[in-house]
Amino acid sequence: MIHAQLLAGQSLSEIASLVNQFLCTRDVGKYATMILLKLFPDGRIEYVNCGHVQPLTILNNEIRRLEEGNLIVGLISGASYTSAHCVLRPGERLLLPTDGITEAEDSTRHAVRRCRAEYRRTPQRSEIHARPDRKVSRAKSGTG
Repeated sequence: MIHAQLLAGQSLSEIASLVNQFLCTRDVGKYATMILLKLFPDGRIEYVNCGHVQPLTILNNEIRRLEEGNLIVGLISGASYTSAHCVLRPGERLLLPTDGITEAEDSTRHAVRRCRAEYRRTPQRSEIHARPDRKVSRAKSGTG
């Protein structure tokens, strides 16, 4: 649905509205967070954040949050959505975090605790930078 709308030339705001209407008219009792984002070759970014975790840009030790946001989709019929813009600087990276790990469930629909335990065993960023050769080899071998 989203891909087809992009190909048809719809704006990101219009697409967010269409997804919202689709979910609201189906009356499935579900809503969703999402980010629609276009990255242009010159580093420009256009995005519509519908209640999702904020994207980040990272350049050296500087972290910027893309803070503009909108209502989640599927909750209120007729909600309007607006896009925001920013420009990536040379060497800057875009990070799109997911909220999925916090919502993971097993086959019985219980939260997956193993993911949380695995996260706790992952070396912290400062540890990885302090001894990258040692930590990477440990992470690959499954030892902590």
